[in-house]
Amino acid sequence: MSVRALAIRVSITVVVMALALIGVLQVIERPVAGATDSYTAMFTDANGLRVGDEVRLYGVQVGKVDSLGLAGPLARVRFTVMRTHPLFDNSTLAVKYQNLTGSRYLEIEQAERPDRRHDPSVGYPTAQTSRPSTSRPCSKGCSRCWPNCHPAISTGSPPTCWR
Repeated sequence: MSVRALAIRVSITVVVMALALIGVLQVIERPVAGATDSYTAMFTDANGLRVGDEVRLYGVQVGKVDSLGLAGPLARVRFTVMRTHPLFDNSTLAVKYQNLTGSRYLEIEQAERPDRRHDPSVGYPTAQTSRPSTSRPCSKGCSRCWPNCHPAISTGSPPTCWR
């Protein structure tokens, strides 16, 4: 085999591997298809939310979190939403758990009777956002949280529930 043939084979292999890597990164990133609008919301607590996390409407990804920052004692969250899924003036936003490892996402909760379409240049105040769920001690024991919970499981510390 000549040096030239070997160089061509190595070059083809490198190009194929680079294309495969780009494909894998695109699948992991899960980009939002189509035109989007950018919105801003103020939260009293955006704990666990990260840039790149999903924005969901009825459980379906419709956007991404673009940036997180502080505005005095509040967290400013900037996010995008597909234009085909508009937000309304009476929509609310909540930080929710995506899985048991603590990953979060931003949930859009639409009102039953939507108001007018929300202007993307006007942010959502804290009155329309809610904090992430936290764990707290159960007042009625672990059976309220976990119906099949055995009392021995909760010995040593009070049982906790998610609210």
